[in-house]
Amino acid sequence: GITAPLANRDSPRFSRMCGSVSNRPKQCTAMRASWIASCSTCRELLTRSVAGQVCISPTRFYVQENKYGEFVSKFTEMAAAMNVANGLDEGADMGPLANPRRLDAMSGFVADAREHGADVRAGGERIGNQGFFFQPTVMADVPEDARIMNEEPFGPVAPVTAFKEFDEVIERANKLEFGLASYAFTNDDNKATALADKLESGMVGVNSLAISLPEAPFGGVKESGHGSEGGMEGLEAYQNTKFVQHWAA
Repeated sequence: GITAPLANRDSPRFSRMCGSVSNRPKQCTAMRASWIASCSTCRELLTRSVAGQVCISPTRFYVQENKYGEFVSKFTEMAAAMNVANGLDEGADMGPLANPRRLDAMSGFVADAREHGADVRAGGERIGNQGFFFQPTVMADVPEDARIMNEEPFGPVAPVTAFKEFDEVIERANKLEFGLASYAFTNDDNKATALADKLESGMVGVNSLAISLPEAPFGGVKESGHGSEGGMEGLEAYQNTKFVQHWAA
């Protein structure tokens, strides 16, 4: 990531938006992504196969309080039922972590969250002593000052917390200096439009997890990078821009 500010935060910002509308169900798996489950659409979703080791894997889950209990219960049930094994084995839902450092990192995130009062509903431990396998982990009631709410876990650990008001969750989702990807689920069209507008991320999936498409720009804002790959925007780095002003003789 980029450690120095890319621009003066007080300077005006201009954004160009591109997107698509689709009714097709899609599945995907978020560097500092925010996941907001709003209103009555709590989905039974969990990062599979890659064990959360993808830059756009969701890493913070905000669920509206009137659906919070139901979401946590379903999420916990799904996580506990996942088959963790060699990713090439038939029937494997999730494979190992990349290296032993990730095991230590996951254990550290879980321990820190527990110290801050989080409730570990599923997982939280290494599996066996062979390979780099870690249990799919769901933690409820995770406070904002826990490390996992402020750092990228890059692993199969999902911190879940409740929110009440729209403006409140937008502020919490945008509080970090990262902004690669965000996802939001709602059955309110006005809320969907507002979420897409207000979330400070380079990519936002509303009722969709499909944000990595060859025809669309892929990139973040704030400290999550500069520029885009993919789409027309990805070709700009290979082009020479020329301005010509020709006054007729």
